[in-house]
Amino acid sequence: VTKRYANPQPAANLLGYLDSDYNGADGVEKSFDALLAENHGEIDVTFAIDALGNAISGETMHVENTYRIADGGVMLTLDKRMQQCVENACVEIKKGAAVILDCKTGEILASASFPAVDPNDLAACIENEDAPFVNRALCAYAPGSVFKLICAASALECGIDYKEVYTCTGSIVVDGLTITCYGGKAHGEVNLHTALRSSCNGYFIQLAQKLGAEKILSMAEKLGFGTPVPLADNLETAAGSLSNAQALKNARALALFSFGQGETTVSPLNLAAAVNAIAADGIYMTPRLVYGTVDTNLSVQETEENTGEKVMEPTTAARLRAYMESTARFGTARIGAPQNCVSGIKTGTAQTGVYDENGEEIENYWYAGYICNAQEEPLYTLVVLEETAGEMHVPQAFRKIGEALVDFN
Repeated sequence: VTKRYANPQPAANLLGYLDSDYNGADGVEKSFDALLAENHGEIDVTFAIDALGNAISGETMHVENTYRIADGGVMLTLDKRMQQCVENACVEIKKGAAVILDCKTGEILASASFPAVDPNDLAACIENEDAPFVNRALCAYAPGSVFKLICAASALECGIDYKEVYTCTGSIVVDGLTITCYGGKAHGEVNLHTALRSSCNGYFIQLAQKLGAEKILSMAEKLGFGTPVPLADNLETAAGSLSNAQALKNARALALFSFGQGETTVSPLNLAAAVNAIAADGIYMTPRLVYGTVDTNLSVQETEENTGEKVMEPTTAARLRAYMESTARFGTARIGAPQNCVSGIKTGTAQTGVYDENGEEIENYWYAGYICNAQEEPLYTLVVLEETAGEMHVPQAFRKIGEALVDFN
């Protein structure tokens, strides 16, 4: 008896599952169905029996085997150890996703969605109201304050004075709309560095007013916002959404845009690719899932290697990394920062306008950053997302994964 899936199956949402006719119905199973398909034939055994139904000793059995396995397979970039590490660390996250990229290559080393689909029991998944069939790593969400990295990158590329001080009183009025910093906290005098570290909304609103929408939109587009990431045939991320320049002429819309609210949405995988460009000295690399196809002799035919594209100056990326590492040590990300290595992190909280059965608003909580090796060089990019109206588990999950990743190096 063949057993196609483990229980539980790592990376289940990305790998996909089969329908009742053994055809690939989702994920990699669907993308490579022709390559992975098995001929579900039969093994017929005929032999002589006595009157009691027992096999007669010494008689020859006739075996007819029409069953065969697939002629080849597909090799993915996923690292099973990292995948299982992610799924174990995120066990408390009821709904969300986590992604790990290799900083140098853009290869997807782990991708998890919670709750995960169970390819061994699809019927139970249909009845689960938390929608395990949805691959949340590929779905688009409001990024919240993680989007401030894109604003900061745009500002540095445009040569703004990153030392210029803005005085935060805890709120700012834009076209009659009062927008507060998280918890209404007044951050006092902040510059680009300290505003990013404390995630000051007011600073980034006035920064967007100085820059204008077009420059921020241009950087966001270079970093993959608004564009789906193709992983294989019929398998790609949601494109997400970006406001257009015309819509952002509205002062309120521009203000919300500056800190990742409003119409902006992005998938965890797209966001990981954007953060990875900062970790990789300004080189954007489209995430890669398929390493190659494999024949029956286990020979691999590699897919084309990702060369990447320069989207910002190395000096811009280096300064942003310094700010993110400061955020991990002293800012909003300190409770989730790994303790055994250097890391750079940006946190985000995004309102959704969706409420649970208790009337509490569900918010998207993000930790997006990178993990360094012993030489303090970025090694892995890590993004964790949680959808919840209750206790937040993202910091603990990010810290556990980050600390474990150091040992994998």
